[in-house]
Amino acid sequence: MTAIRTLLAGVAIAALACPAIALAEAPTAPESASVPVSAAPRVGFMLKPLYGTGWQSAPLVGVEGRAVSDMGSYIGGAGYGTTSGINALNYGGVILGQAGSIGATPLTYDAQLLLGGGSISGSNSAGLAVEPQLRVGWRISRFVVALTGGYLYAPGLSNATGPTSGLDLGF
Repeated sequence: MTAIRTLLAGVAIAALACPAIALAEAPTAPESASVPVSAAPRVGFMLKPLYGTGWQSAPLVGVEGRAVSDMGSYIGGAGYGTTSGINALNYGGVILGQAGSIGATPLTYDAQLLLGGGSISGSNSAGLAVEPQLRVGWRISRFVVALTGGYLYAPGLSNATGPTSGLDLGF
């Protein structure tokens, strides 16, 4: 139940921070301009493991939403949670980042930073959550399928700090 609340909080943050997501279109620019192809408002779903201290790779699911400027920088919100276990990890917050395309190819990149908080349900601990993350993806029409790598720093959440990797589907 806590995972559902965290995911809903991530969606709420995204909705408050990104009111243009549902209405905006991808930016257009002259051929000579260097506007990233991936700079469209975006909602994504992610599946990733967390390799934290003492954890045996906890699977996390998440959702994020963001509004993107015409130069590819963005702000939004995200929420992630473990899918099973008594000590369920849940975290979310505001995301800031830069997205773009790699040349004239369908390859995309994305560098983002999540600043927020989290909790572990079984231990009643809560605290700061910071997660820098890099994504490399492949654009297929309006969808992007990406591999991600990052590091979750959550000092107040016992055993929750560690590297993350994952698969991201964005649209």
